[in-house]
Amino acid sequence: ARQLAKQAHECNFFLEVDGRRCKVIFEEGLFLLPHEELRFERAALAALLDAEPARFLPNVALRCVAQQALFPVAAYVAGPGEIAYWAQLKPVFERFGLPMPVVYPRARCVVTTEKLRQLLAKFHLAVGDLDAPEEALLDRALAATARHPALDAVRAHRDPIAQAYAALIEALESAGPRARSACDRTRNAAAAAAENLERIERAVLREDTARTEAARKQVARLREALMPDRMPQERVYCAFSFLFEQGREFLPRLFEAIRLDSFEVNEVPL
Repeated sequence: ARQLAKQAHECNFFLEVDGRRCKVIFEEGLFLLPHEELRFERAALAALLDAEPARFLPNVALRCVAQQALFPVAAYVAGPGEIAYWAQLKPVFERFGLPMPVVYPRARCVVTTEKLRQLLAKFHLAVGDLDAPEEALLDRALAATARHPALDAVRAHRDPIAQAYAALIEALESAGPRARSACDRTRNAAAAAAENLERIERAVLREDTARTEAARKQVARLREALMPDRMPQERVYCAFSFLFEQGREFLPRLFEAIRLDSFEVNEVPL
């Protein structure tokens, strides 16, 4: 999906009015500020730009061009979100005759502890998995640790049931027009059987309320530490979050763990 999107009549700059940043649109030869009920002809707006340039503010696309014009660089180090919209800006740089800098991904990291790593291993999860919905994560955690004869029975019958339905559908499709008419009903029955087995497995997994709540708290702990609010840890916590607890020794360990030539998320173990 495109990170940057705007309507054709929306301008790539804002105009400051009474200390507020106001959207500018261009319609029928006029620059309009609809919320302020202001309008400018091209010459009038150009004169205002000459007289009060500080009132003109670039939007996210034009800002990148403006900063390259004012402070030209060979490369720009960007995070994942910035890279996504910088990828759209080549035509904008070409329009203004400016060389586009190389966009280099910044180093990324996640700080983990021994206890957090043990929980991840216990539930067969990776840090990237914590972006999933809470209930889905809980089911995965319970499935990784559950030991129950009923679960073994459900899992043992899942594949044979699916294979039996697949074989039946294949036979019906080759039997003739009348038999083929039953294929859709058989496919629906196969889907219903699969959904029913999933419901049974989920019910068995959550049969032990105390164990379920314990797993829920552990999953919540993992998410709060490693993927708070389903966002990368680095977007929520800063270095000071760990410096206060770990002391100054945290910084050398951080610098040692981060590889600038790696585009993967570096794990910083504590």
